[in-house]
Amino acid sequence: CQFDKSTMIKEKLKKAQECINNGNYSGAKNYLNGVLKLDPNNAKAKELLAVCNNGGKPVTSQEVIVQV
Repeated sequence: CQFDKSTMIKEKLKKAQECINNGNYSGAKNYLNGVLKLDPNNAKAKELLAVCNNGGKPVTSQEVIVQV
């Protein structure tokens, strides 16, 4: 069964979000880094990665830019 790139990205983002919801930031980072390998400019992955780096707290778009 072959997935296209966008399907893989969606799955990884979904799993990363689940990890964040459960407080598993290192697990989420693994998924998000996988997304960024497939799509280096993925804004959602960068946003969630910033949330992980911020201990799960939401960040403003300005902070996302600084952390990336």
